Amino acid sequence: VQVFLEQGQGGNIVNVSSVGASHQAAGPIYGASKAALNAVGRNPAYMYKGEKIRVNVIAPGGINTEIATAMGWPNMDGYTRLGLC
Repeated sequence: VQVFLEQGQGGNIVNVSSVGASHQAAGPIYGASKAALNAVGRNPAYMYKGEKIRVNVIAPGGINTEIATAMGWPNMDGYTRLGLC
């Protein structure tokens, strides 16, 4: 933001989040970090709109990769406690 303000021509800030901020299937720490990133994007978007500084947060949905397979089976006790099975 400081660089954009010094240049006086506005600018764009793009953050990458995920729908994990609103769909907590990935776990609380992951969801909280994505929700924090979304919140961090909202404040400067509001505060610096007059200086033509835009802030966007891109939040793609789930993508089928080998990550889940590589992690192995989830702890079923945890899933049961969360009511997910």
